[in-house]
Amino acid sequence: MSNEPVVRGTRVPAMTVVAYLRAGRSSREIFEDYPTLPIGSIEAVAAWAEEELGPDWRGQTSSLSHS
Repeated sequence: MSNEPVVRGTRVPAMTVVAYLRAGRSSREIFEDYPTLPIGSIEAVAAWAEEELGPDWRGQTSSLSHS
C-alpha cells in the first residue's frame, strides 16, 4: 500500500482531487466522478494542497489519472 494521502474515509488520493482542481473542474464535477467523497472534502484537499504544495499549487501542472 502506498503512503500517498487520501481523502479521509475514502480511498480517493488527495492528489487526484488536486489534479481535478488544477484542470479547472468544479466541485460538482468532482462529486459526480467520486460520489463517496464527504461534504467539505474538496475544500479540505484545497487547504491541504496550499499547505503542502504552496500557495501556487493550482498553477502547477498535473495530469488526471481518471478519465
